Amino acid sequence: SIETLQNMQLPTGNGESIPLAAVANIRYELEQPTVWRRDRIPTITVRAGLVGDVLPATVVNELKPSVDAFIAKLPPGYSVETAGSVEESAKSQGPIAAVVPLMLFVMATILMVQLQSFQRLFLVVAVAPLGLIGVVAALVPSGAPLGFVAILGVLALIGILIRNSVILIVQIEDLVAEGKDRWAAVIEATEHRMRP
Repeated sequence: SIETLQNMQLPTGNGESIPLAAVANIRYELEQPTVWRRDRIPTITVRAGLVGDVLPATVVNELKPSVDAFIAKLPPGYSVETAGSVEESAKSQGPIAAVVPLMLFVMATILMVQLQSFQRLFLVVAVAPLGLIGVVAALVPSGAPLGFVAILGVLALIGILIRNSVILIVQIEDLVAEGKDRWAAVIEATEHRMRP
């Protein structure tokens, strides 16, 4: 018990005994049984659960001013790092962002070879942003966040739009090559593409 520890006698240098309570403050305290480490540094982890459809990155951005103020008061040698799903998301999106320029270049090259015209290439690429109208129309009323999965969906939608545009342009050019008027070829090819 605490009383037993407080009354425990300690010998001093002059031969007398004093109770442990004279040199120590003895009390019950809650303590972590394990010292957690991250990168070999002792760490305290603060966890939180999200309610609703809020993205972790949104919560981190909203808390950033408060966390920065807290960090400013910390003594030297202490730091605060964001981990968990926000850290993992950043790790997974980094390689994707690094490949996007190469992907766009390869895609533009393939389209250029297939369409054999800068004018047609720009026409096809100009159709891609129109898909964002549907994305906004779906996400805003539902209140769904534009997360990683939604971004993948947007990229897939843009791919489908570009594919359909290429097919439509090739079909128009085929009808013009058969001798049809360009305007009539546009109408006929569009009507044909609208059919399921």
